[in-house]
Amino acid sequence: MSADSTSLTVATTAKPPAWLTLCTCLALALATLAVYGQTFWFDMVDFDDPGYVSDASGPVNGGLSLAAIKWAFTATNMANWHPLTWMSYLLDRSIQPHGFGVFHVTSVLLHISNTLLLFGVLRMLTGAHWRSAAVAGLFALHPTRVESVAWISERKDVLSTLFWLLTMWTYATYVRSGRAAARRAWYAMTAVFLVLGLMAKAMLVTLPCVLLLLDLWPLRRIDQVLGRPPKTLSDVARGMLRLSFDKVPLMLIVAGASVMTYLAQQENGAMAPLSMRSRALNAPIACVRYLLMLVWPHDLVVFYPQPMLYGTSNWPLWLGVMCTAIIVLLTLGSLLLWRRAPFVTVGWLWFIGTLTPVIGFPVQVGNQAMADRYTYVPYLGLFIAIVWSLGEAARRWRVPGAVAAACVLLVSGALGWRAALQARVWRNTDALFQHALSVDDDNYRIHEMYASTLVRGARPAEAEPHLLRCVDLQPRSVKAHLELGMALAMQGKNVSAASAFERALAIEPDNAAVHCNLGQVLFASGDARGGLAHLERAVEIDRGNREYAEILSQTRERTP
Repeated sequence: MSADSTSLTVATTAKPPAWLTLCTCLALALATLAVYGQTFWFDMVDFDDPGYVSDASGPVNGGLSLAAIKWAFTATNMANWHPLTWMSYLLDRSIQPHGFGVFHVTSVLLHISNTLLLFGVLRMLTGAHWRSAAVAGLFALHPTRVESVAWISERKDVLSTLFWLLTMWTYATYVRSGRAAARRAWYAMTAVFLVLGLMAKAMLVTLPCVLLLLDLWPLRRIDQVLGRPPKTLSDVARGMLRLSFDKVPLMLIVAGASVMTYLAQQENGAMAPLSMRSRALNAPIACVRYLLMLVWPHDLVVFYPQPMLYGTSNWPLWLGVMCTAIIVLLTLGSLLLWRRAPFVTVGWLWFIGTLTPVIGFPVQVGNQAMADRYTYVPYLGLFIAIVWSLGEAARRWRVPGAVAAACVLLVSGALGWRAALQARVWRNTDALFQHALSVDDDNYRIHEMYASTLVRGARPAEAEPHLLRCVDLQPRSVKAHLELGMALAMQGKNVSAASAFERALAIEPDNAAVHCNLGQVLFASGDARGGLAHLERAVEIDRGNREYAEILSQTRERTP
């Protein structure tokens, strides 16, 4: 039997020679480096990165210190509690006080480490060398990985996944250990790696459930607890229920992390103002879009907007129903294959289960409909299901090894080339947003974010057309009207700027920022009384804002 032959038990093939393992690891590492090495010379992008690593007053700029480490464990900045991620940024800044090259190097090295660890863990679990390598190659080179690797703000993805895979490794070792003392030690290490992963990103809250799936395949623990191979799905359910008891400590850990994450996001106002209907419609549609993205990773962008944010539109009901039906049918199909192809059952449930924290239902964090980065872990399940299914088909049809290898190389080369092109999109802010707009000029959020960057960079003339487009797409966006007024004011177009600010106040009368900007424009236009009135209103709304108070004081001094 070859190393890649799959039975319904864990593979018991001879261990591959060390040189083959070394060459496989070297090939995976070099291929990944070839795609992502270009990021070492990239800048940061003006989307979340400033809040993480470039704000002048941000704690990361001071580098690693005891005070900074204490801050990392208590901070909920960027609407998350992830002290390990913060400490990785602090360490990078200590190594490189200025610039961002080391931040990219660290993320790429973590992605390479994840690729090699995934290969090793899968080979350990299944004994299938080439199939494990193929899954690792898909994980390394699929274009949807780019966002997690090239975006400095997504360090939490690559860092948390490192501990995800380490948790899988220690759990498998715990299961296969014979001595009680060794089992206790490996279980303790499993819990430690889970905690560390949760300290990097809360995405690991679904990991205990994935470990339970591994008990079905390839660990086959259900056979052991039942004393025989399961014959029906009820047997599987009964075995999983019994095996869930040793996951209770892990589930308690993730429950605590879930509470902390929810509180951090609630405290920072990260919950999106979307109706339950909108969230319920988007969830199945996003799942199907992720499936399409898996096989055709084209036109990837940094932000996929929710169709309903300001009440102007929504997904059609028929589309939500159709996508729900597709997901249900695929789930039922995977369950029916639990005996003949358990890797399909495990892979599909892995995908659906690990998407749960980021699918936006019932809780929506942020206003994106979906995101490439959210597939970093979920796609692992689909990669496993696809590779093992194709491997079984090739074995049954006796496809020559050379033909199979050529197909793998062809797919890997195509994905790697596409990923390399996608990575270039992240070289700077202009490239990132311009690419997104070339894909979809109706993406109001990209127009809004890019314009904000241009306004802050003293490029108001470039920002103006983007803001006009954004206002046209989302006429009830207060931020768009505010930014448009600021861009116009910077160009000396005070009358038009005042009109933009007034439209913003018509939507949100108590917006202090709009009152402050309108007051300054009116004062500059010669309407001192009107300007002071709006400045006073801004201070009244936001009494703790020293900037508004200082502007009001200076304006009063200049009043005739």
